[in-house]
Amino acid sequence: MVAVVWLLAVIGGPDATVLFTNLAQGLTSLYAGLAGVWTATRPGTAGRDRRGWGLLGAGALSWAAGQVIWTWYENVDGVEAPFPSWADAGYLALVPLTVAGAATLIGAHRRAARSVIDGLIITGSLFYLSWALVLGQLYHAGAATTLEWLVTLAYPAGDVVVGSMMFILFARVRRDQRRVLGLLGTGYLALAFADTSFAYLVNSDSYVTSNIFDLGWILGFLSIGAAAGLQRRTAPEGGRHRGAEPRLWVMLPYVPLAAAVTVSLAVTLYRGTVGPMLYVLSTVLVLLVVGRQMLSMRDNQRLTADLHATVRHLQASETALRYSQQQLRKLAYSDALTGLANRAALFERIDTVALAGGPGSAGLLYLDLDGFKQVNDTHGHAVGDALLTAVAHRLLAYIPGTSLAARLGGDEFAVLVTGDEVTGLADQARLLVDAFARPFAVADLTLTVTASLGAAVQQCATLQRSELLRQADIAMYTAKSNGKSRFHISDQQWQPV
Repeated sequence: MVAVVWLLAVIGGPDATVLFTNLAQGLTSLYAGLAGVWTATRPGTAGRDRRGWGLLGAGALSWAAGQVIWTWYENVDGVEAPFPSWADAGYLALVPLTVAGAATLIGAHRRAARSVIDGLIITGSLFYLSWALVLGQLYHAGAATTLEWLVTLAYPAGDVVVGSMMFILFARVRRDQRRVLGLLGTGYLALAFADTSFAYLVNSDSYVTSNIFDLGWILGFLSIGAAAGLQRRTAPEGGRHRGAEPRLWVMLPYVPLAAAVTVSLAVTLYRGTVGPMLYVLSTVLVLLVVGRQMLSMRDNQRLTADLHATVRHLQASETALRYSQQQLRKLAYSDALTGLANRAALFERIDTVALAGGPGSAGLLYLDLDGFKQVNDTHGHAVGDALLTAVAHRLLAYIPGTSLAARLGGDEFAVLVTGDEVTGLADQARLLVDAFARPFAVADLTLTVTASLGAAVQQCATLQRSELLRQADIAMYTAKSNGKSRFHISDQQWQPV
């Protein structure tokens, strides 16, 4: 506000106003540079942020160095600053340093090709605007020397590149960094306005220090310094820039492009033609947009292919999960040694039958081996385990397919019989006793173990697992007490003849 009032009122006269303007520009650029360097050296700043803000700060400091030279010419030597001069070297050094800093903050992106084309669309659109409004007139007006013409054009051309980097950077930052980038972009936009005005006024031999357009540099560097200060207060330690929402980045390159199209229409209506350079630029922009759309189609195809691959992966994972669940259930409900159902599986099956209820009965055969302990003690556990496996195989060979055979633990087995097979439970028990009376061939040995069976029957409608097991267990011990190798069902007894 002070600078606006001073420039408009010319406080203290022209000389004082020139000194004030030069000092204001030098101090604000120095402030922006030191603020950027301070942000870069702040403890906890991530490596990429450190380098990026360091380069932005160095760019502002180089501009401050150029301003010192300009001020020396005008306020110390009391002469008009030559153009071009070493001051312009300091001013223009801001462009590559700023571009490098912004590129560092952006970092690599996985869609590099589309990012490059987006950047070219933005740069081309901004260059189109600059040529239509300023650069074209400078080019046709000519200059005293080639160097003077190149330096004059370097200011707005550099601003085009810096502006493009600001557009791209804004689309790549976290949502909580948008205020920082808003201030930063506003600052460089103000610098671009001042540079463009400077180039136009120099070309028309009407530039003098302390004109109203010099406010662009003062306000621009104040905004850049404020952005660096806000970054120090808001950026989390080790924070990284993440991509913005895809919708924002998809639309962003078309903002300057729309402005270029609007200016092109206005130029055509006013002049009747856009001229060779703008025609070439228009063609390039059209090709870039077509290329971008082709890349978008390619990305969509890849996304579709990735989606299909993800679906196939999920289906395969679901299949693998179901298989794993089946394997876990098998492990949870199977006896590891014999492969028969275990106690938990038998209990679950009995509970299922009880829950279903209805007519009919369920029978349980409780089988205990006679003589197994002697085999285990004489020949060792390996032979004992092999014998238990052989017992399981023989048990499965002599029971109906609808029955469930289980190993309860040690040398105790059980068979759950349901449906019509319950009526033949006594015959089933007799068959098993006869089957186990035959020797087993195990590990080149002939081993003889018999079986004592107890059986119990309950109606499905009133079936109780604990009671069924208890009755069958009591019946089995009754068979053992009666001489082994026999079965007992309620008051029915059978023994081999």
